Amino acid sequence: AFSGCSALKKVVLPANLKIIEEYTFSYCKALNSITIPDGVTKIGECAFQLCRKLQKVTLSKNLKHIEAEAFGLCEELKEVVSHIPTNELQPTGKNCFKGINSECVLYVPKGAKSSYESMYGWNCFSRIIEME
Repeated sequence: AFSGCSALKKVVLPANLKIIEEYTFSYCKALNSITIPDGVTKIGECAFQLCRKLQKVTLSKNLKHIEAEAFGLCEELKEVVSHIPTNELQPTGKNCFKGINSECVLYVPKGAKSSYESMYGWNCFSRIIEME
């Protein structure tokens, strides 16, 4: 795990990765963006919690489970790009996005805005924009 690291700014996760385990990147002080590859189906509890410099997260279309506080207290988070289609969308774990920047924008697939707005965990975003 990279928990607590101070130098890691960017990481490229392997395409065959299935699960990001709990606390894997928590407290990473310099990590500023992360793209979750299509192989990942689960992000564990507190996996990216307190990554205070994290500004952009891109979520794969195959993601099924985002557990409690996975992105909790990522204060600088400005955008979350979700490729999860409406028919695969699941509620997030408790406080998944608690304490993120109030201006953070959630980008969702075209036609999926209302599904995200009504789904637990995703409905904490005040700005949800459909992608073309």
